[in-house]
Amino acid sequence: MPAVIRQLQVDANVLTAQPNYVFTLSEVPRAAADNSSQYAVAKLNVMKAHELARGEKVLIAVIDSGIDTTHPELEAAIAETFDALGSGDKLHVHGTAVAGSIVARGTLLGVAPAARILGARAFGGSDGTSFSVVVSLNWAVGRGAQVINMSFAGPRDPLLARAIGAAHEKGVVMVAAAGNAGEKSPPLFPAADARVIAVTATDQDDNLYQRANRGGHIAVAAPGVDLLLPALHATTRRIPALRSLHRKSAVSSRY
Repeated sequence: MPAVIRQLQVDANVLTAQPNYVFTLSEVPRAAADNSSQYAVAKLNVMKAHELARGEKVLIAVIDSGIDTTHPELEAAIAETFDALGSGDKLHVHGTAVAGSIVARGTLLGVAPAARILGARAFGGSDGTSFSVVVSLNWAVGRGAQVINMSFAGPRDPLLARAIGAAHEKGVVMVAAAGNAGEKSPPLFPAADARVIAVTATDQDDNLYQRANRGGHIAVAAPGVDLLLPALHATTRRIPALRSLHRKSAVSSRY
């Protein structure tokens, strides 16, 4: 790969050359015993916050693994969807869970239930690439997203950095997972980009998630472990850790 990139970089017809990084989904959901406990709602004082705002007229893009648009928790919440992969493969639960944490409006309660979601699918199963992520981000900006959620993390990516810069210039607020590579990990991107709000996860006892990244760039810690969230096929699952989609600089990876 390095040799091919060097050859492309000296070609006057090539604007830029870099690896097309592979991203891998690492969270594993398990079935929930009941639908009664949403500790994050209390921890975040969501009910009090809703007295001020519920996300009305806010368009939020979720760049993830696709969304089950038929889920009753997401009824009338999905404004539009986009598939950067075009594969038609079945969805992964992660995207539906992330969307539900934002706009769930049935048995569960999201933090902004009156917002609308732009669902961009950049991940097929557990894998996505730099290209599919950037195409999804550009689509979201073009569709008028005011906020973009990016639950993936990895090393600095020049292509993604340029797309983030373009979104930032348009006033888009971007939020990203800090990553789950552990306390010894270097800062991961896009969360470590100064134009992005980095978020890490805490559990029901307000302890930092044991595999969470650390660093001065992290702006927010919020409930992200053992969450009760929408899953596929109109079901609800408890997610042990709503981890990031972690990018690897490899040609392939194992799920």
